[in-house]
Amino acid sequence: SYLVTTIYRKLEGNHPPTPVSLIYPEEGSVVFSTTFFAWTASTDPDGDPLTYTIELDTVDTFDSGNRIVEEGLTSTMTQVEGILDGQTYYWRVIPVDAYGASPLDNEIRTFMVQNGNPDVPGAIVGVVLDLVTGAPVSDATVTLTPGTLSMQVLPTGDFYFFNLAPDVYIVNAEAPEHAG
Repeated sequence: SYLVTTIYRKLEGNHPPTPVSLIYPEEGSVVFSTTFFAWTASTDPDGDPLTYTIELDTVDTFDSGNRIVEEGLTSTMTQVEGILDGQTYYWRVIPVDAYGASPLDNEIRTFMVQNGNPDVPGAIVGVVLDLVTGAPVSDATVTLTPGTLSMQVLPTGDFYFFNLAPDVYIVNAEAPEHAG
């Protein structure tokens, strides 16, 4: 085993990034232990590069021996290893800039893990990228068929559809500047 430690060098006058909003799982959700987590992107007022730290714990103070932490995330979604069936967890995501600054207040939600629950709905997540440059397409609208579900992608090109009934779905992305 090994220990990884990140050391930040404080920068005078540096401002913390904005807090994120948690997207999934929703407050009080019942999920499988293989669930994923999604949140909105943060911005840094100084333009510093950002990473995200996700924390899960069985207590809302995040200081028990059951705490799960994943640091250095660059995406606004992830899966987390070590989640146990039958547990209720608190979770939060903390944006951190290159100098270690982070918001003081971060949203906290709870979810229950129940692997035997056959009624847990499905989800579709993805990212819309420009085929030539590989850059995120932030002006795209994504629609699902069947049904009438649609959403504007996040600035990172990410999109999420949750609480979907079992079915076969067709995903379509359209962006005005990328037509043709």
